[in-house]
Amino acid sequence: MNLLVAIDGSELSFKAADVAIGLAKNCPGKITLISVVYQEPAYNAENMPAHLLQHILAAHEDLLEKEKERSQMILNFVAKKFEHENIKTDTIVSVGFPSEEIVKNADSGEYDMIIIGCKGLTSLTRKMFIGSVTERVIYYSSCNILVVK
Repeated sequence: MNLLVAIDGSELSFKAADVAIGLAKNCPGKITLISVVYQEPAYNAENMPAHLLQHILAAHEDLLEKEKERSQMILNFVAKKFEHENIKTDTIVSVGFPSEEIVKNADSGEYDMIIIGCKGLTSLTRKMFIGSVTERVIYYSSCNILVVK
């Protein structure tokens, strides 16, 4: 069984990884860990002085690179848990809207199931049953989804 496991560094994403390890032991297949760095929508900079815009864009690129590195470190940490169980994983760090990137990767045809925590980092501070990213992944993905609580 080919699994796409969404990891954002939250406790529930680590729990999702543990569930994926259990499944992978019983149903060998491709395991991919995905982390998405949220990309803010472009803003209107049409009236901004060029020199200021350059500084903002450079700072944004630096921040984006640091977030990608942080996401890769988290994925590497989780991948070691799989490695410890003799399960090989691939990792993907994607940039964009988390739900869109997860669905796009899952619907590429390579995966039988997405495993995702019911809440991620953004919804842990809110008292919600299910996080907005998870909700959108459930709604838009065409493959099976295992939501971990």
